[in-house]
Amino acid sequence: MIIDLNEYFDQETIESDVLVIGAGAVGLVVAVALAKRGIKVALIESGGEQFEQKAQSLNTFTLTGRNHNGINEGRARIVGGTTTLWGGQIVPFSSLDFEPRDWIFKEGWPISKTDLEDYYQQVSDLLGLHPQYREDAAVWQTLKMSKTNIGNNFEIFLTRWLKETNLAKLFSKNINKNHNLTVYIHGVVAEFCSTLNNGFIDQATVLNFVEKPFLFKAKHIIITCGTIEASRLMLHSASKNNQLPWASNPLVGAYFQDHLDIKIAKVIALDKKRFHQTFDNIFLKGYKYQPKVRMSDEFQRESKSVNIASSFVFESSISEQFSDAKIFVRALLRGGMPENLANIPKHLYTLFTVFSPMAIRYVKDRRILSLSDKGVYLTLHCEQIPNENSRITLDWHKLDFLGMPGAKLHWEVEGAEIKAMNHYCQELNTQFQESKLAYLEIDPELTALNRNLIERCWDSNHQCGGLRMASSKEKGVVDKNLQVFGTTNFYVAGAAVFPTSSFANPTFTAMALGLRLVDNIIAQNNTL
Repeated sequence: MIIDLNEYFDQETIESDVLVIGAGAVGLVVAVALAKRGIKVALIESGGEQFEQKAQSLNTFTLTGRNHNGINEGRARIVGGTTTLWGGQIVPFSSLDFEPRDWIFKEGWPISKTDLEDYYQQVSDLLGLHPQYREDAAVWQTLKMSKTNIGNNFEIFLTRWLKETNLAKLFSKNINKNHNLTVYIHGVVAEFCSTLNNGFIDQATVLNFVEKPFLFKAKHIIITCGTIEASRLMLHSASKNNQLPWASNPLVGAYFQDHLDIKIAKVIALDKKRFHQTFDNIFLKGYKYQPKVRMSDEFQRESKSVNIASSFVFESSISEQFSDAKIFVRALLRGGMPENLANIPKHLYTLFTVFSPMAIRYVKDRRILSLSDKGVYLTLHCEQIPNENSRITLDWHKLDFLGMPGAKLHWEVEGAEIKAMNHYCQELNTQFQESKLAYLEIDPELTALNRNLIERCWDSNHQCGGLRMASSKEKGVVDKNLQVFGTTNFYVAGAAVFPTSSFANPTFTAMALGLRLVDNIIAQNNTL
């Protein structure tokens, strides 16, 4: 059931077993999992069921460090959160990502990948991934080919793309029909408080868009509202109540990270057929799988590198024709007159000339022919070295329409990542040539280790950190069970708790952590 707080007049105090704040990927997975197990859940979302400019205006922000597009483009106040924007690509972290890597940060995660293996599988089930193709080997076997060997230092792996990327749609039946779950939209959390003052945070004041307050009471409270908003919320509530357990923790908001993406080399295929067989996208039973390259764990240890992966961009002169044709078809389906009507004849002619080989490739090989008459390029996806000065604070000079301070982001990148990127490209070039697959024309600025190259990197909307998981309150904000230090029932779930960020989209791992939290809450509390 969905209740709009802008139109709700029945009661001003709302009670539940668990209060979840933020109806994005992690919030929905946590709330649905709890509700399925008979737990009464209140899920608060600051936006509505559709995109609304007023809700988005709550993303007030200030940038004081390097530019960060994601603080504006990568935050969605809507039921479904940023799953209404993303492509739905998921991949788990590697074992090494969780281990101590003293060349990156003095501590690793307080958990291992083993702690998440079962939860990765549970998330896969929830999201509807095809059970037959959970392992890469099964995909290659179905294609009747072996994974291409490109040496011991790298491996080809497959990312998986969801059929339904919007989790609000995926979980619509649970949202509308599970009586244990109520979603409250247009609700903005203003502060937290405790009636017992012993670390038991049991109340949240929530405002609707005309500043009418509601009091939400719960036995457990979980923040799942995204990396930047989670730090902003905890900082703001602490500014209003300095008795909250985290109010004196200087690490709240610290160690913000994002991935560094950059197009860095032109790829010249030495064996075009084998190159396309290796890296063209795969479609099996309606599911998409994308081949990419990553460093082996052994190579990372040996080279003391951050984690880096790479993908290939196939650039074609008919990309514009494809785009215009899609606009044309969508307009016709909606009963409208396409604006690009004059250009359609020449676009359709171009498309028909390439449709036949694309169709044959799809039907025969279950692959998508990657057109690349303008070249193939290597794009790196690089882990950021954690930096304590890279942090989220509050800007009291820039308030939203409810009078709350905006997020101030100082994104700082050390620049040592450039050396790792160069080492990755040089070694990959060697391995590609030895396997007679391709060679790389690497950007000269990278080979020269020009640190200014870091300014060409863009953030990938993979925001992490700010409320990092650690073994003690001196080293982080939440413990290994995502419980905020000093509290007994208050949690943060999402990429905000990541100590380090790997190279991969953090959503899959964040959802797995969320399901682990669900089990911990139920196991440790006999009242539920």
